[in-house]
Amino acid sequence: MTTTTPTTIGEALRLYDELHVSTLREPRPVRTRIRLYFDTIRATPIDQLTTVDTIRWHQENRKRSVQQANAALVILRALYRKLVEWDLYKGACPAYAVKIKRPGPRSRYLQPEELTTLLAVLAREPLMHRLFFSLMLFVSCRPGEAETMEWTHVKLWTDRETQAAMGTWTKPRTKNGTAHTVPLPPIVARLLHEHRANVFPECPWVFPGQHTYRSKAHWHHLWVEIRRKAGIPDVRRHDLRRTCATYLLDGGLDLLTLSKAVLNHTSLNSTSVYAQPLQETVRAQLTKNSERMLAYAFGTPPEQRGATPRPRLTLVPGDPETDATTDHDSDGTADAGRSGRGSRWD
Repeated sequence: MTTTTPTTIGEALRLYDELHVSTLREPRPVRTRIRLYFDTIRATPIDQLTTVDTIRWHQENRKRSVQQANAALVILRALYRKLVEWDLYKGACPAYAVKIKRPGPRSRYLQPEELTTLLAVLAREPLMHRLFFSLMLFVSCRPGEAETMEWTHVKLWTDRETQAAMGTWTKPRTKNGTAHTVPLPPIVARLLHEHRANVFPECPWVFPGQHTYRSKAHWHHLWVEIRRKAGIPDVRRHDLRRTCATYLLDGGLDLLTLSKAVLNHTSLNSTSVYAQPLQETVRAQLTKNSERMLAYAFGTPPEQRGATPRPRLTLVPGDPETDATTDHDSDGTADAGRSGRGSRWD
């Protein structure tokens, strides 16, 4: 069978979809990016697309979304690489000279007061919406994992002693290419029990759409509205996953267990980006430490309480207690560096 050599980017993209994209486990995101971000260069001949043209195209896409512009550039690189592999093009790829400016790792997570507001907003949403975002917030799954969740991957039961809803979720293939089984907390298992009764028994998807599962765009637009109501416009869906990890770490879960059992990371370096210290915890520790330091400097250290306290230094000139503990030079004058400056701490 003879393959017609494509002459334009548009023709090459159609061939790329037929021979490569269609074989991907999840082709929808690639097809969506091709549909939304390649219109301005579709008519350009393959051998006439220059690096300058590619830079301009990439910059225009960045005005819409930095993340999606970078992803589209990766697709363009892959397109030319495949054309060379298929012996349909022998020139250079104009996209390789374009540098991808990746944003730094995000560290955003929900503070306790933000979490309270978000849960109040979610409580007014339909059951399916509450369940979807609860999976990221309480199980720390990736948004894409929740979108493609299937009933055959979920086991639900009721604990005989406590009568609490229980369950596990086995993801057959995750981002790092391995399967991952995670226990479901009762709040999520209960929502799944309720949701299961509201969907058709023949439907394999936990979150069904018109033909398969509901699209990423559907959940994105829904989240934009929910976060607006909650007053957290800068929070992304993936930040809910980071929020769960942060609270788990703050609650005492060790980093290794968090990395392997919850987040399914292959490296602890990746987990360290997700696990952020809670501000309230940091504030409490800093407060406790400042009190301890002041006790050492001006009072009795914690481990010596009950023993004879040391004289307290108030750093107020003329104060008898200060004068009693002020160092003097050999000529009898007080050391100005210790007695002439400062203010009362207590």
